[in-house]
Amino acid sequence: MGCRVKCSKGTGAGDVMVLDFADKELSVTDPDQDAFLSVEDVRNRLTAEKFIGSDQDGYIWRFVLPKVKPDEKGEVRYTDRILGTQTEEVYPAKKLIINTENEIILTNVDAVGRPDLIGFATDYFNNGKVRVTCRLRDYMQGDGEKNAGKFQPVMLTDVISTREEDDVNYKFVCVCCEDSVVEFPVESLGSVGIVIKAELDNEIIYNSAVHWATGDHDLYGRGSVNCMKRDGKTFDIVVKNLTKDTSVVPGTAIRYQKITIYTQDLLSWYDGDAGREITVEESRANAQNLVRRMALTAAPAAAKEQITIPIDSYDPGKIDQGAQVKFGCGNWSRRKVAEGILGSVSVYMFVFKTEAEAKKVIGRYNSLTESNQARYWGRR
Repeated sequence: MGCRVKCSKGTGAGDVMVLDFADKELSVTDPDQDAFLSVEDVRNRLTAEKFIGSDQDGYIWRFVLPKVKPDEKGEVRYTDRILGTQTEEVYPAKKLIINTENEIILTNVDAVGRPDLIGFATDYFNNGKVRVTCRLRDYMQGDGEKNAGKFQPVMLTDVISTREEDDVNYKFVCVCCEDSVVEFPVESLGSVGIVIKAELDNEIIYNSAVHWATGDHDLYGRGSVNCMKRDGKTFDIVVKNLTKDTSVVPGTAIRYQKITIYTQDLLSWYDGDAGREITVEESRANAQNLVRRMALTAAPAAAKEQITIPIDSYDPGKIDQGAQVKFGCGNWSRRKVAEGILGSVSVYMFVFKTEAEAKKVIGRYNSLTESNQARYWGRR
C-alpha cells in the first residue's frame, strides 16, 4: 500500500515536489474505494505544503491533462485540456501522470506576462497536399559538430496559452535548442514533381524543385528545405533566440518567428542529359505501371498526447542564416509550373533558453526522447 507522485509547476529549482501517500494506490480508480487517490487529494497536499496557494489574482493553479480526445467533429476545447476544479474530487490522479516517475503537471492559468504553452505532440505538420517535418540536419559535413548536444525539435500542433483569455493559437510550432542547424523535409503531391518554397517575413529564402523519375506521375514525393539561399549562395538554417541582444521584445516577435513552407505542382522539367523536356502528358502515356499514391490523410481522432512548455523554459525563436554550405544538383531544370499552391504550412519557432531547460522539458516526456519525429523521415 502506498504511492508516490511527482508534481511539477515549472523548471526552476523549487518547482518540483514529490508527495508520498501511504494509504493510497494509483491503481485504484474507483472514487468509492478508500485507497482511491483523487486530484483533489493531490491539490490538498500541495496546498498544505505551500507548494501552491489558494486561487488569487495572478496565481490560479490547475492541472494539465496529458491526453485529450477530440469530439466527433475532431475539435478540442480549452476545458478538455485543463482539468476543472469541479471534477477534481472524483478524477483519478492516475489519469494525469505523464511518465514512469508518476509526474503530474500544473500550470498557472492566470500568470502575468508570458504564460505556459500547451500543444499536442506530432510527427509532422499537414495542411492541404503538403506534409512538413522539422528535424536536425545530420548528413552534411560538420553537422554532427554543429548539433552536438542538441535535441530533436519538439513539434506541436494547436498550441495555446494556458491562460484561457489570451488570444494565442499557433497551429504549428517547433521548439528547438538554440543554434540548432535544422531542415524541413517536405512531402507533397506533384504531377511530375514539385516546387518547394520557403518564406521568411516576405523574403523567399528557398526555391527549389524535385522531379520524379521518367514515367512516374501523380504521386507524393519528397524534398527538403535544408538550406537558405541568398545571392546565389547557400547557407545553414540556424534557429536563434529572437529577443537576445536585439531590440525585439517578446510581445512583438510573432511576425519574425514564422517560416512558411509551400509547394507548387511541377508540370514539366528539362532533362539536360537527354536534351529534352519531360511532360506530365508523356509520363502518363508511357507509364509502365499504375503509380501508388500516398494519401496525406488526417490522423484518426484518437487521444492526443499533450505537452506543456513552461514559461521559464522558452523564448521566441527565429530562423537565421548560418555558415555557408554547398549542395550539388543534377543536370536538369524546371519548366512548366502550375500557378496555384498545393499546400502551405506556417511554423512558429521557439527556442529553449538553455540546454538544461531543454533537458528538463524533454526529459519529463519519455516518448519525446529521440522520439518518432527523429526517426520519421527515415521510415518513409
